[in-house]
Amino acid sequence: MWWCLDMVVASIIFSTSSANIFLSNIDLTDVPIESYVVQAGDNTSFPCTGTTEYSLVTELEWRFFTKTQNIKIIEYAKGNTIVAYKQHRISLQSKTHALNFKPIIAQDTGNYICLVNNRPRPDGVLQLIVQDRPDPPGRPLVMGFTSRYVNLSWAAPSDVHFSNVLYYVILIRVGEKGEWNDNGNITPDNRTNYKMTGLKPYSVYSFKVIAVNEMGRSDPSQESYYIITLREIPSGNPTIITAHNTSSSAIHVSWRPPDLDTINGEFMGYRITYKQRKKEHNASEIYIRDPDVKSHVIENLETYTQYLVSVAVFNPEGFGPASTVLVMTDEGGEYCFKSIFISLTFYLL
Repeated sequence: MWWCLDMVVASIIFSTSSANIFLSNIDLTDVPIESYVVQAGDNTSFPCTGTTEYSLVTELEWRFFTKTQNIKIIEYAKGNTIVAYKQHRISLQSKTHALNFKPIIAQDTGNYICLVNNRPRPDGVLQLIVQDRPDPPGRPLVMGFTSRYVNLSWAAPSDVHFSNVLYYVILIRVGEKGEWNDNGNITPDNRTNYKMTGLKPYSVYSFKVIAVNEMGRSDPSQESYYIITLREIPSGNPTIITAHNTSSSAIHVSWRPPDLDTINGEFMGYRITYKQRKKEHNASEIYIRDPDVKSHVIENLETYTQYLVSVAVFNPEGFGPASTVLVMTDEGGEYCFKSIFISLTFYLL
């Protein structure tokens, strides 16, 4: 990160939008380097090497330089001080000619020299390292997924500001307008991948990542692209509300659908199966391909016969668990007008 200062720096030119700043023939060979590590947000002062409050200073210049910058910060002459750079945060201490930062920020990281009374070289180089929160990590990418988990990967922050990342926090959002929360999703170290578990089938998710170092949390990354987890067979079953005969050959059944988050895919409708209780044969099936339908009449049944009637939802992956009830058709007869309502008896199949 730091470039070597044990060399002669000559004819360094830095161009800004307002003026050309020129620094020439400053020999930094064997000039001592003083390094300071500070935290962003602090109010900090740094001395002008070689001067004290008793020194006779008629002219003074503070300069800031990095690999790509060479900027005059402050100029002092004949009792007048001109702050040429970041006037709202940087000032000159009148007695000691120290450089004041209120506050210091990560962008102040670099090298500083103080030239006194037109001396050709400084008495020292101030190497300033400002620690700060990391930059945001890269946008998380989905590397693989199932119905219940997602594998995420992302790029580390471009700059950790001299404080290594300790771990990452993964934010998750359900749907396109849900709230962001971390749910305790934290990497065990500074690895840049994570397996997000505990997801629901056929649900929309997006993710952000936050880097954490000793200075605090970074801003969140860009959110990932939306992902829809894979389907599963339904996990919920309808609730049968009523089941009774309407004649000697018909049964009416009505139900309440399961919660939508148990469908685990596209809700395609219901499957009704029925068979005589005392006969061992395959059940007959009726498909209702409309999720909004909540009742049906089964016809062409045997007179005065007990039937096991089951209702289940289905999606493209298959059928969910069924709810089953025992119902008996009417006795029938030319003069029989009696309606028989059978108590619902549920069976665990």
